[in-house]
Amino acid sequence: MSETIPARGIPGRSSTSILGNKVLRREDAALLRGRGEYVANEQFDDLLHVHFVRSSVAHGEIKSVEVGDTRVMPGVVAVYTAQDLGLDDRPPPNDDYATEAKRPFLARDRVRFVGEPVAVVVAETAYQAADAAEAIWVDVEPLPVVATVSDAVAADTVLFSERADNVIWEIPAKNVIDFSTCEAVATAELWNSRVAAVSIEPRVAAASYEDGRLTCWASSQGAHDHRDEVASCLGMEPSDVRTIVKDIGGGFGAKGMVSEEEIIVGQLARLLGRPIRWVESRTENLTGYVHGRAQAQTVTIGGSHDGRVTHYRLEVVQDSGAYPKWGAYLAEFTRNLATGVYDIANVEFSSVSVATNTAPICAYRGAGRPEATAAVERAMDLFASEIGMDPTEVRRRNFVPPEAFPYTTPTGTSMDSGDYRGSLDRALAAADYAGLR
Repeated sequence: MSETIPARGIPGRSSTSILGNKVLRREDAALLRGRGEYVANEQFDDLLHVHFVRSSVAHGEIKSVEVGDTRVMPGVVAVYTAQDLGLDDRPPPNDDYATEAKRPFLARDRVRFVGEPVAVVVAETAYQAADAAEAIWVDVEPLPVVATVSDAVAADTVLFSERADNVIWEIPAKNVIDFSTCEAVATAELWNSRVAAVSIEPRVAAASYEDGRLTCWASSQGAHDHRDEVASCLGMEPSDVRTIVKDIGGGFGAKGMVSEEEIIVGQLARLLGRPIRWVESRTENLTGYVHGRAQAQTVTIGGSHDGRVTHYRLEVVQDSGAYPKWGAYLAEFTRNLATGVYDIANVEFSSVSVATNTAPICAYRGAGRPEATAAVERAMDLFASEIGMDPTEVRRRNFVPPEAFPYTTPTGTSMDSGDYRGSLDRALAAADYAGLR
């Protein structure tokens, strides 16, 4: 007996809010009944499996990659390093980034973060590929490590020798504000910690090449972007690449970017003429995949003793990781929502995105916007402490009032509606704030 599970439609939207729109879910029925379709469950004839050899050193020169007898180990079909993979270095995803910060698909002369792929083994089974990968020896001469954004700004060591610094991208301040008229000023240095996306399903990629056409199966948040990026990196026409995305076990923004490993899987299918699949381990996911957040923030907030905030400065140093992905651009989204839900007349924002010897940064749940909220809310607490006022009262006195909508922030973001005082009051009542104080 078969059962038809109706799909609920998604209502059309004439516009998209920066805060998101309500979308009716239509996939839940199948998932709750165990009928999800994932890349790891796809069935292929004559399938080959992939295992990556990764750097255990954060920064160093590659002296040699010793393959030895790996190619004749049981089940091994092929072993590739950067020299024989046949792919050009991948340019940064944004034309405004430092053009020197290109990434090889497999590390060629230098490794720049722990977890960076150096070689790839293809075998008949996943276990055979993993066993063979253990036999490959990567000789690396360690270099000084740029571990923090402070190290990156100091630039005593640079990640890309063609550059004199580690700067990937900058947003200069459009206006410099003067705090001398403020009755009270508070400042602090904050760190919005690096996090890992850790979706239940890690990265999974499969590919098959036949008659000049490449079919990719991806756990991706964007099928069309995936197709276009694979085609671009492999020198193919988009019309000759098909990307299939079925169900994905979480993405959180991280799977919005097409990783180097996914493109390598497509290249291997093309080189070997057999279907290829790679399933990322959790260790690989934590070290070799993109992370999120990672902002150093300096907040300065000023105003009057009656609780009115009139000045706010936010300076950001964005950790971009070893190779710039969309994470270097996160500070732009932080700028957009710098003042949060508050009506502040004088605002200054600046940022610099820098390269470090860490996993690359990408989008993660809000992508730069939660970082803005964390900064301005901490600043409000600091200001309240400075003037000796209850932090909830400081917020009440600085909310954008309902009658001000539609409202455009000093950084140019349009806001259509909001009753922030009412929301705060309901939250305080539910928490018994008076009792907690």
